[in-house]
Amino acid sequence: MAPGQESPPDSAGRGLSTAVIGTGFEPTAIRATTVSGIAHRRAGPPTVVVLLLTPRWKTDHEVMADIVVQYTELLRTSSYDLWVRLRELLKIQGIDPNGTVMVELFQGGPDHEDGQLISAQGRVYSFTLFYDQAVEDGALSAELRNWTDITESWRLGLLAARTAEAFAWQSRGIG
Repeated sequence: MAPGQESPPDSAGRGLSTAVIGTGFEPTAIRATTVSGIAHRRAGPPTVVVLLLTPRWKTDHEVMADIVVQYTELLRTSSYDLWVRLRELLKIQGIDPNGTVMVELFQGGPDHEDGQLISAQGRVYSFTLFYDQAVEDGALSAELRNWTDITESWRLGLLAARTAEAFAWQSRGIG
């Protein structure tokens, strides 16, 4: 049955209609049950509508996957200065941004962003991107520091679960 389509009445004369609305997380199914045929005393039969809400919240696993997908998409395609400059810096390091999966990039302080990524070859790197955030075009002169290959130790880090999710995403051929 398509959302919003009325279903045939059941043996008690109840018709069902279903609609799907979006939330910030996942679609929420709403099922409205209309009961008619109850003894009426006025111009028409009374109608009772019961809404059954069944929200579906994303799991931590799905949220982590979304973050990886969003950051990877930004790394590969964004025209924002920070991402343009990061692509340039990765190429200098011998990393192809188009084959890289971005695990995380977050503000680590007033003058830098801390990041972690997985290269197309499956190597895991952590790094710090320093730039003057107070200047409008500060990101264009960003410098890559603390570039560290953590391939052998990422499982012990704070981003272990997200890194594992990024590897899974990459192995499915999406990343």
